[in-house]
Amino acid sequence: MNVIDENTAARGARSQRRRPLLLACALAGMAALSCDGDAATTGDEATPAPNSTATFSPSPAQTRLEELPAVVVVVRDAFLQRDVDQLVGLTSPVSLPCVAEVTDKVKGPVCPAGVSPGTAVQALPFTVCQGGWTTDFPEAFARMTERAGRLAVVAEMGKAPADWPQAYTYGDLLLVFEPRDEPKSIDAVAIYVEDGRIVRAQNGCRTVEGFVNQDDPKPTVLWTAQ
Repeated sequence: MNVIDENTAARGARSQRRRPLLLACALAGMAALSCDGDAATTGDEATPAPNSTATFSPSPAQTRLEELPAVVVVVRDAFLQRDVDQLVGLTSPVSLPCVAEVTDKVKGPVCPAGVSPGTAVQALPFTVCQGGWTTDFPEAFARMTERAGRLAVVAEMGKAPADWPQAYTYGDLLLVFEPRDEPKSIDAVAIYVEDGRIVRAQNGCRTVEGFVNQDDPKPTVLWTAQ
């Protein structure tokens, strides 16, 4: 299903962020998104930051979901219906040379079976509790849709920090889904969208509040579930 991107119309023209042209740039700073745990393709080990228990509210006022870019409702409905194909179709991966194994000195997406190291593959930044990549989009989204409950928060990301790793597209919007089984647990799911496409994802390791309150600068909350 094709989705018409309304980000530009809804919030003004945005400058295009360029993806890295060199592997050295693409793989720099992998650990910047990390926290301790397991992932589809891992980077450096790091200790997770404490999850914030602070509450949050839309600023300056509650926005109706229908007033947000159309992709928000499309992603929400795909999660509710566990429509993995729809989510895969919305993905905007990057092309990077794959590696045989991630080590302290070698970073990047792990080569799929039968693919030689150094071959360019389509990869999506996909974090569980470590910075990493996935090349198996159906498997990654299946895991996320199994874990996710209702859409809890939509926030605007704003400008990326100066030290943001170039490998990761920052995203315009953040969609956070409550954990299906324990809504207050650290199993929340985050989807980052830019120009109407999914550009990265995190499957757990934070609470809903943690995704909204831990980053600096903090995202601006546009909508919360009632």
